[in-house]
Amino acid sequence: PKRVGSDNELLHKNRRQIGHFLRRIGALMGKDISLNSEGVAYFAYRRFVIVVEVPVDNINVVYIYTMVCRLVEGDNEAAALKRAMEFNYMEMVTRGATLGLDGQEVNLCYSTFIHGLAFADLRSAIENFLATACKVNQVLEVVKKGSST
Repeated sequence: PKRVGSDNELLHKNRRQIGHFLRRIGALMGKDISLNSEGVAYFAYRRFVIVVEVPVDNINVVYIYTMVCRLVEGDNEAAALKRAMEFNYMEMVTRGATLGLDGQEVNLCYSTFIHGLAFADLRSAIENFLATACKVNQVLEVVKKGSST
């Protein structure tokens, strides 16, 4: 049986660890980055709002996600989604992250286990994530404007 107290303690420990790492990463970027009471941090990077989360329903994992493309009427949605799926293949282009569709938003999502995660690991994951978000956004913005015929 699960011990609620231990889960709660682990959640707080994991959030403390990720919060500490985020403050250090933020200092390197010249930004104030910290987890709020729900275990979520937001920060702006170029045109993106980056979200880092240690959710209550998955206490052993940290998520990093952002919207990389919004599809609107007139866009070549099929071509954009096809390219997103090609990027997902074997996670080669996305560096371990995945692309998913939420309504009309194409989101880039990355997750990793917190246990054993070092500061350098999270810093590297965020750097790779930011580079990937920029690359994917650049390509999808061009592809979605292409002809749908």
